[in-house]
Formats: sequence, C-alpha cells, structure tokens
Amino acid sequence: MDKIPIYGLEAKRFHEHIESEENTRIIFSAPYGYGKTTFLKQISSVENGIKEFPAKNYNFFHISPVNYSVATNEDIFQYIKYDLIYSLIENKFPVKAKDFGITKGMKKYLKSNAHVLASKLLLFVPNVGKDLFQIFEELNKVKDEMIKACDEESKDEHEVFSDYLTELQTKTGSIYEFDLFTKTIQNVLTRIKLDKEGNKENILVIDDLDRIDPAHIFRILNVFSAHLDIDGKKNKFGFDKVILVCDLLNIRRIYAHIYGQSVDFNGYIDKFYSKTVFDFTNQKVIEDFLFRELQKNQRNRFYLENNDLRLLAELLTTFIINGKLNMRRLKNIESIDISSRMNSTFQKSHSPIKQLVLFDVSLFLIEVLGSYENLKITLEDITDMYSQNKAIKDDIKDFNEAYLNYILPVLVVDKSGLNTSGEAYYAYHGEQLALIWKSANRGYTLEQNKSSIKNLYKIHFWGDLLLAVKILRKNQLI
Repeated sequence: MDKIPIYGLEAKRFHEHIESEENTRIIFSAPYGYGKTTFLKQISSVENGIKEFPAKNYNFFHISPVNYSVATNEDIFQYIKYDLIYSLIENKFPVKAKDFGITKGMKKYLKSNAHVLASKLLLFVPNVGKDLFQIFEELNKVKDEMIKACDEESKDEHEVFSDYLTELQTKTGSIYEFDLFTKTIQNVLTRIKLDKEGNKENILVIDDLDRIDPAHIFRILNVFSAHLDIDGKKNKFGFDKVILVCDLLNIRRIYAHIYGQSVDFNGYIDKFYSKTVFDFTNQKVIEDFLFRELQKNQRNRFYLENNDLRLLAELLTTFIINGKLNMRRLKNIESIDISSRMNSTFQKSHSPIKQLVLFDVSLFLIEVLGSYENLKITLEDITDMYSQNKAIKDDIKDFNEAYLNYILPVLVVDKSGLNTSGEAYYAYHGEQLALIWKSANRGYTLEQNKSSIKNLYKIHFWGDLLLAVKILRKNQLI
C-alpha cells in the first residue's frame, strides 16, 4: 500500500478552495493518520498527480517543523530558511548569483561576513537531517560571483545608512529580518513563478503540525504567525499561499487545556486562514480503498464474505477518522490472515457463539489493532463519544442491518444459550424483540418476525458492539 487512491471529487474540491485569490492562507484539517500528507504529496506531483488538480499550475514546497521544538524562537526562523533552500534545490530550482540581488549597502557586510552568513545556516544541518554537502556545494558555486559583483559596486553617501539597515535586517530572530538568504529565497520564488506555460503560484505547505509536542505547538505557531506575515496581508518570502496541515479539532482541545475553556480560540486561529478551514473528508475514499485491499486475501474468504469485509472497512474507517487508528497501521492490511487462528479457536471452543460472524470480524479487528485490549479501548472511546454527543464521524451505511446481523445474535445467544432452531426473545433497551433462529451450515441466521422494530440508534450500535465483543472474550473466543 504505497498510496491512497484519491477520488477526483476531493481533489477538485480542494482546487476550488485553493484557486481563490483571497485564499492566501489555508488550514488543511483532518485527524492524525487520515492521509493528509499523502493527499497533498500526490496532488502536487506533476508526473503522478490526478487530473482534477492541475499541479502544473503550482510550485509546492513542503516543510516539516517537527524538529523545531528543540529550538529557540530566534532559531526557528533559521530552520525555516534552511528547509526552504533545501526544498528549492530538491525541486531542481537552483540558486543563481543574480538571485542574491546584491545592493550597495550589502557590499561591506557581505565581503567580511559571507562565511558567517553561511555558517549560521549550516549550523542547523544536524538537527534538520538534510544533506550538508548538497547545500554547501550550491552556495559555494555563487560565492565568487557574489564577491565580484560587490567589487563592481561603488560607494556613495548613503552607504552608512545602508550598512545600518543591513545589519538590522541580518540580525537573527529580528521581526525585521530580511537577510541575504531571506532576500535570495524571495528572489528565487519570484523568478520561478514565470514558466513557459504561464504564471505559476508558489505554495508553502507546513506539514506534520500534528506531531509537534503540545507544549511547543503554540510557540511554534506564533513564530510562523510573526515571520510569515508582512503588513498583515502578504506571506513572507512572497509565497502566494501558505497551507498549515493539522487536526484543527485537536489543536482546539490543546488550546483549551493550556489556556482554559473561556479563552477565545477562534480569535487566535483565524489569523492562520483567509476564508474558511478546509476539512479534508476523504471518508469514502478510505473505506473503498480498504474494502479493495481486504478482498485481495483469498485465504480469509472462507470466513469473511463481502458483507463482512464491507463492515470491516466501515469500522476501520470510523476508527481512522476519529483518531483511533492511522493509515500507517494498515500498510499491509491485505496480508493479514486469520485462518490459522480461526481454525485453532474454532476447534477448541464449544460455545455456540463461535458460529456467529462477529467472531470472525472481531478476530480480524484484533489482528489490526494488536490486541483485544486495544480493540476494547477503541470501542469504549467511540461509545463514549456518542454518549457525550461529540461530533463523531462514521460511514456505517445501515446500522439496523449491521446490528441485526452481527451484534444482536451474540447478545441473544449469550442470554438464552440457544443452539437449535427456534424462537428467542431479547429485551432491546426496554423493548421486547421476538427473534426467529434457523439452523445454517456454519451457524445461525436471524430473521425478524412480523413485530416491528424501531430505528436502532447509533449509540446502541456502538455500546452493544462493545458488549458483544466482551461476550466473545468471556467465551474465550478472542
């Protein structure tokens, strides 16, 4: 599983959001592990992108501030510049001598401090983990041309003032910082906007904010806010768009935990986006992708039919989009094989519940999550979210059908001990349901009798799914 296939609808929706001229700052929000980075990397690829997003119209630059947590506020901006220069080189946009835009006021400082400027930037190499040689080689190519350009400049009466402004602009950490590298980055970005196919937009993607230590996330966000902002309207370095990639709901929770529920979060966060937050909702994409991956393992097909695989895909998608599981854990989902454990458990147990399909489904979920305890905790969290009326997201298409086919049989058999054809009764949250059991090849099927059944609420689905899984555990099946 190298990539998540992206539906054109979601890519098209994001393009409509980003192409607006007023949208110069964007928050791209979705839960951790939801595939945000994969999506952005894929649509930004000219060679391997998707037709609904015209990647050829943009130059994307991805940086990750994960390692910035160890830095001082003054150093963070140096990390940013280093990552940007590396990204320019990585994207085959070489820095040229003319990009340095040498001015008269820069001459004296550059001639005596060029090595200092370079060393300041290169000091950050061990921490950001980039290739030192590649950066140094590119900068060294233009050194001689820069000095030569300086020598050709002539002094004038304004040199003293220019030197003072230059010194202030090259002071590390200053909010007025506009040193040689800052100016060079801006010049390169201006140059590469002009393409033979037309005018391109430069987009800075600040990724992996989800992975920053909560104790540092707002300090780093504040540095971005101060340094990536010119007169409150434009983005520093001249980027046309800046995209912050995060789980906004999680950041809101962290903010409330640190500063208190009464402190206005909206007033803080709205400076990071121009119009509206883009909520990445590729829920259907993930579900269909997982379903296709699950179908690949033919050894499971003796136990899991298409309906079971669809339910598994829906359950796993619910876990993912609510932050209980990430796509990285499902990298090799097509290779998960439950056949050996199924056979072993099936032969040892005499419980009639082993005939029920929830046993097979639960065993697969345990293989994915790593243990019964992990599955139990995950279901407890989801149930708790429903009981507290939190904004849980899911894509279970028919809760009634899933409840009747997977959950209710386990609850009834556990209560009645029924192991032959017949009629049983179950009190569903105060309502007595009459159920008719019929023998099948591998177990039992459940048919609803003529009595009506009211809509089964989602909270009952999750709560009773948790109960049914605990019953499986009690019977030593999982």
